[in-house]
Amino acid sequence: MSDLSPIEKIALYGAPDRITDALQDVLLERGLQVVVIVDDPTDIAARPGLAAKSGTLFNADSVARSVVGTDAVIVVLNSRSLHIGGFERSYDAIIALLEGLPTARVERLMLIGEHGWLDRDDGLPTEKLEHLQHSLHKSPLAWTLVDAPGREPGGPLKNVGEAASARQKEAKKRSLQAVNEHFEPAFNAAMATQVVFQQPANAFMTLQHYACSVIDQCLQGTSVKQRLHVDSRPQAEEAP
Repeated sequence: MSDLSPIEKIALYGAPDRITDALQDVLLERGLQVVVIVDDPTDIAARPGLAAKSGTLFNADSVARSVVGTDAVIVVLNSRSLHIGGFERSYDAIIALLEGLPTARVERLMLIGEHGWLDRDDGLPTEKLEHLQHSLHKSPLAWTLVDAPGREPGGPLKNVGEAASARQKEAKKRSLQAVNEHFEPAFNAAMATQVVFQQPANAFMTLQHYACSVIDQCLQGTSVKQRLHVDSRPQAEEAP
């Protein structure tokens, strides 16, 4: 969406956590201002360009007060710090964000987490599920649902040090791919469109790669009102 306002300051929910740490590092490296929203701001170490504010993710008024003055909000719903753990609390958080961000005049929202409720509704409360789908569809926000980083066929996500060591042991070529799933109004079906984020031929999926891809989507205003899956898959070997 080219009509979105430029992004200079981003609010981040879910710290401290491996994913939020990676997002925070990439944002600061790019010269953006970061406001971390936590229960106790004194838990966050001071860094240039980084501020911390207190606030809860589960109340729309608190969300509005915490994110006012920022240009975008990134939430890591599956962060261990938020203790969400299931659909019910995810529902509470997302609804509070959908109600609070417009009050604070924030347009962009990135929701990182386990979005399995879009694929199946086994045992989920029907009324809340339908309300969440309807609220997302009707929301004026430029939101994106981002699947949390998962496991690769060969094992879990590697940190930078582990990836560097692994590159010396393995010669497999990998690329970073993303799938945008476009939702119909009722969210009953998804049509997939592939977008490739080109990485070096021998790149492994790292939290830094993941964070860069998510932030690129946020800053460019792409994948709006879509579901984004960032994945690492083996790159096809070249013919001899």
